Amino acid sequence: FGWPEENTDLNYFYPTSVLVTAPEIIFFWVARMIMAGLEFRGEIPFKDVYIHGTVRDDKGTKMSKSLGNVIDPLEIIEDYGTDALRFSLMAITSVGQDVFLSRDKFELGRNFANKIWNASRFILMNVADKPFNKNILSSFTRSTLDLPENQANTPLNTLSLADKWILSRLSQAMDQVTESLNKYRFNEATSLLYDFFWHEFCDWYLEMVKPLLYDQQNEDQAATARAVLCYVLEKSLRILHPFMPFITEEIWQNLKQTEYAIQQPGKSIMTAQWPKANKELSDKKIEKDFSLVIEIITAIRNIRSSVSIKPSDKIETLISVPGEDIKETLLKYKDYLISLSGIKDLRIDINIGKPKMSGSAVISGIAIYVPLEGLIDIDQEKERLNKQIEKLQPQLKGIQKKLDNDNFISKAPEEVVKKEKTKEQDLIETIQKLNSLLLMLE
Repeated sequence: FGWPEENTDLNYFYPTSVLVTAPEIIFFWVARMIMAGLEFRGEIPFKDVYIHGTVRDDKGTKMSKSLGNVIDPLEIIEDYGTDALRFSLMAITSVGQDVFLSRDKFELGRNFANKIWNASRFILMNVADKPFNKNILSSFTRSTLDLPENQANTPLNTLSLADKWILSRLSQAMDQVTESLNKYRFNEATSLLYDFFWHEFCDWYLEMVKPLLYDQQNEDQAATARAVLCYVLEKSLRILHPFMPFITEEIWQNLKQTEYAIQQPGKSIMTAQWPKANKELSDKKIEKDFSLVIEIITAIRNIRSSVSIKPSDKIETLISVPGEDIKETLLKYKDYLISLSGIKDLRIDINIGKPKMSGSAVISGIAIYVPLEGLIDIDQEKERLNKQIEKLQPQLKGIQKKLDNDNFISKAPEEVVKKEKTKEQDLIETIQKLNSLLLMLE
């Protein structure tokens, strides 16, 4: 940059903000740059130093060309995609920790990229050439939708409970991801994004609004759902963009062609404004209520799957609550409980007794009962569970014998021993669950 002469480039690039480096050259490189910068420029060359871990293979050996245990990133890009490589590396790398890398670790990023693409494709298909309620979010999305100032605002309370919940969760996600990035916690940011987009947005909100999108009798609610879907998708793409730049750009460009018509300076998501959490959208009460509802739905689904009730079979369900306040809360969410759990008859009341021959679960003092008589063949189900236990017990004994062997513990790589211990714990828990189900059917 022409030092020691003063010029525009030198003053622009010095000092910079962050240096990213490995731990082994802190003294050889980092400290010397600071000393040289202070001596010759009178100020330090960077404010923050991010020290990343060492990349190791799955056996714990440091990756190096001489050992031949490296993974060629170009091959990973060819097989899994660039975004998958980027996201996977950040997701599995804890701050300051070494990375244990193998090819199968990149499946995480590939699967997430596929999820983003498929969910976005579903949304785009369901908003194309269909009525879209641009007015519903105008009070807090004016910069995104570029609505006229004189257009009437639709109150937030006209949104459904599911709409309010996902908008609140989006606001929280944007806030938390921004904070994580500011603190260089990249794997924490990827975990937040993964959980929000895959689980909350796709697994729950999309499933809640799907019936609305196909319901021609309730077009107003469907139009509102389309607006919320596009709003959440577009904001999600922006906070995902630094991690997965290619897929987010492609989807963002397609979203611009819809009625949603994103109006942002520039032609790329890369130049779009970083989204800020809208505190008006945050609703801790709805988030807490929905968290409980999701736990109950998950418990009912677990009961169904544990005793092999077909997805097409509608079930009777009784939910016993400890007080009137929880009863009122669950009654507000009754439609979601019914539609997402495959229920034909739902009763929510205080202190309901457990019916005979029923599957059960307890969530935060709330008892859930699913009567099984007539739904399944009890004797056949008991026989199936016994066979599963008989099959798993020899596997557990084999792993426990290996872990009791001092020779194996001392010589096997730490990662291998850890995997065996995880297998042991998983088998113990599975057998315990199967025994609990047997006891329930007695």
